Amino acid sequence: MDTINEIPTANTIMARHLAAIFDNTLAMVLGVVVAKSIDGEPYQLQLVLFLIAYLGYFFLFEVLISRTPGKILTGLAVVKKDGSRITVGGVAIRTLLRILEVNPALLGYAPAALSIIFSKYNQRIGDRLAGSIVVPPDRIR
Repeated sequence: MDTINEIPTANTIMARHLAAIFDNTLAMVLGVVVAKSIDGEPYQLQLVLFLIAYLGYFFLFEVLISRTPGKILTGLAVVKKDGSRITVGGVAIRTLLRILEVNPALLGYAPAALSIIFSKYNQRIGDRLAGSIVVPPDRIR
């Protein structure tokens, strides 16, 4: 398996959608719990703590096990295009792009969903920039 053409990404769209709903719910709850762990003002600090916890959820799970809890439940994992484990840098790119692509407060899930639907390999923009794909976990090398 040396190229993306040999790693099937077909039939992952619905699983990715379900994983995203699950993960975003958990990450947002985590973010609120962390943000509210400090009382009152300054609200800017609470916002920063929320963002760190929210993004940290995705970053830590994908760095450590290439899968978030939602991806585990739906049978998916994040890998590089050649099927090898995604790098820390790749996860960082995916995580940072999540701010624009999968942000319920901005454009909702539209950018990621449209990118996944219209991408030949079901990649969101963060996947393309990180050189990653989302596949069943038995595809990890």
